[in-house]
Amino acid sequence: MKAFKAFLITTGLLLGSSMPVFASDTEDESNPPSFKGTGFLERRFETLPAELLVTIISSLESHDQVKVRSVSRTMKELIDKHLWPHQSCTMKGECLSSAIDTIKFLPFQSLNLMRCDSWGSESLQWLSLLTGLKTLNVSGTQMGNEGAEDLSKLTGLTTLNVSIHRIGPKGAKALSKLTGLTALCIEGNQIGDPGAEALSKLAGLTNLNVEDNKIGPVGAGALSKLTGLTTLNISNNKIGDAGAKALSKLTRLTTLNISDNQISDAGTHALSKLTRLITLHVGENQIGDAGAKALSQLTALTNLNVCLNQIHEVGAEALSKLTGLTTLNVSLNSIGDAGAEALSKLTNLTNLNISNNQISDPGAEALSNLTGLTTLDVSSNSIHEVNAEALSKLTGLTTLHVGYNWIGDAGAEDLSKLAGLTSLYVERNEIGNPGAQALSKLTGLKDLDVGSNLIGDAGATALSNLPSLTYLNVASNNQIGDAGKRELNKLSQLGINVSY
Repeated sequence: MKAFKAFLITTGLLLGSSMPVFASDTEDESNPPSFKGTGFLERRFETLPAELLVTIISSLESHDQVKVRSVSRTMKELIDKHLWPHQSCTMKGECLSSAIDTIKFLPFQSLNLMRCDSWGSESLQWLSLLTGLKTLNVSGTQMGNEGAEDLSKLTGLTTLNVSIHRIGPKGAKALSKLTGLTALCIEGNQIGDPGAEALSKLAGLTNLNVEDNKIGPVGAGALSKLTGLTTLNISNNKIGDAGAKALSKLTRLTTLNISDNQISDAGTHALSKLTRLITLHVGENQIGDAGAKALSQLTALTNLNVCLNQIHEVGAEALSKLTGLTTLNVSLNSIGDAGAEALSKLTNLTNLNISNNQISDPGAEALSNLTGLTTLDVSSNSIHEVNAEALSKLTGLTTLHVGYNWIGDAGAEDLSKLAGLTSLYVERNEIGNPGAQALSKLTGLKDLDVGSNLIGDAGATALSNLPSLTYLNVASNNQIGDAGKRELNKLSQLGINVSY
């Protein structure tokens, strides 16, 4: 109701009219508020530019837009023709029956019903009547195969998100009737190989997400028929090398997430044929140095994730040939200092995660050459205070993860030179009060984690004076006493998320 009144007031001021007088502040929320005056808005809406009105109305919640629509015929035509065909109606966390009842006769082409809490048969029937929809998001609502059957009646859909719905092969077969789809997200269901076979009939798809669906190599082979795909997420399945080989036929792919799929070097060799790839995620597989060498042929890549594989310094050297990379995640491998030195040749990198890689001070020194970095994660390595100074040369950093190392107070003093930091994570680094006081110079910090260090009352007090904080973790700093806790409690009272 307040948003609706604000709309009336704003529009009235733009029109140069006097302030509207509302009949009551306790009116029924199901009806728009009444107002007194000489045709305050009804006769004068058309004097404002349509683009300006659309901009104002688009800032309202969907139910308030419905109320504005009822004010006049002019507003109805404006919203129906110029706003709703280009805007998604969003109903979050509501009972589905109520949400559908609100919009069932309105000309939305895009509908977002995320996390609505019930899917009764009546609601599903109403939903299937919204035949004008082009885009529908019903993720996180347990509709099952029955709901998929109802959705299959919406033959005008081009984009559909039915993630986490308990949909099995039967539901996938029903959805395969939606032959106009170009984008489908069905992650977190149970379609298996038979469901993948059914979806392979959707020849118009360019974007498909089948993450976590119990798909094996047979299902991957079926999906390889979708030769128009440019984006595919098939992570967290069990397609193996045979499945990777089948997917290598999808030569139009520019984005592929094939993480956690039991893929080895043989499968990676097959993927190296996908030369149009710009983004590739192959983390949590069984890729070694030979696989990394195969990936180095994908010279168009700008974003690569190979975390949690079996890559050593030889593989890192191969990856260093991918000079177009701007984002690289090579965490949870074993590249060591020699591997870090090899990757320091990737001077276009802006985002690097090299955590858990047996990197010590020489590796940290090499990484200081990557002066274009804005985000760096070197946590869980063996970096000491002497080479925290090397990291302080990366003056473009806004986010730094250096937890579970050995930088101490001297290292914290060096990191305090990184004036552009907004997020810093230095948990378990033997930092005491002097280090905490040094870090308090980073006045732009919003997120700071100094948990499991040696900070006492003086350090806690210093950190509590950081002016921009929204999150602070000082848990497991057992030397913080009552005085420090009092200062930290003041932050909590200001609405800052503090853990201690």
